Amino acid sequence: MSPNCCHKFSNHSANLFFSLLNLPWSMSTQKWRHLITRPDEDSMSNKHDKDTDDHIIVNSEETSPIVILFGWAGCKDQNLRHYSYIYEKQGLTTIRYICPFNTLFFDINNMIRIGKEMVRPLEKETFLGSPIVFHIFSNGGAFQYEVFLKALEKHPLIKQIKGVIFDSTPGRRTMVSTFLAIKADVNPGYLQLPTSALLTLYCIMKGSLETINAKLLKKEYVQYKPFENLMDEEYKWPQHFIYSKADKLIPYQDVEEFIRYRESLGVDVSLTRYENSAHVQHYRNNKLSYVKSVVKFINKILKK
Repeated sequence: MSPNCCHKFSNHSANLFFSLLNLPWSMSTQKWRHLITRPDEDSMSNKHDKDTDDHIIVNSEETSPIVILFGWAGCKDQNLRHYSYIYEKQGLTTIRYICPFNTLFFDINNMIRIGKEMVRPLEKETFLGSPIVFHIFSNGGAFQYEVFLKALEKHPLIKQIKGVIFDSTPGRRTMVSTFLAIKADVNPGYLQLPTSALLTLYCIMKGSLETINAKLLKKEYVQYKPFENLMDEEYKWPQHFIYSKADKLIPYQDVEEFIRYRESLGVDVSLTRYENSAHVQHYRNNKLSYVKSVVKFINKILKK
């Protein structure tokens, strides 16, 4: 049996599995998507020539920055749109990337192809020369960021990247964290816990088997381990971390271990730590300080 046949069989079995559990996921129907929003004229005319806590300073003689947002697993555009608006109302162009939940958890090796496809909108929209800032959410967003960078290797766009904002990430992937992430996307009800448990086991087993298969066939593969993989990321642009001690999905100890390690490598790191906000709920519960923290970070990296 050829590798392609194995892949088709794997996706077919996944679709059958999801249908038996009455889940709306499908390997064949859901696709990643991106949404580009350009600033309106009112935003473009809103220029600021001195440092403030709530305005991004863009030199009119330079190309306006682009903020790329990678949503968390199960993210909807209506959720991610709230974050992109932070930048759009200040005259920045944003690109929101949303990857299907089933791909992030059950079709991981397909992310290699998706990462390459994610680069194309930047090429088609002629963004060459614009400073690029990433704003990523949870481990799902961190994983998309990882495969995106892999696709950008030896690409001219890599030189335009100025920094990255991590919201509620990265953290080690454990069976418990995988279960909690899957449970958050399964409809509540009396079958939520057993369904989430089955999907967690399926996710781990499928990922392990695909990795073994790829190694045997000497194929390119990727593992869903953003914490470990991004620890030694070769690029040293500044990083800003927004996290909480109350996050039940991504332990703050993991984030702080990651911060210390990156700082030991000479990376310019900054952080905003909350005490009580839940996973990817920091902006919702702390709008003013959240906006000030990202504005301060972007103003800093644009000066470099």
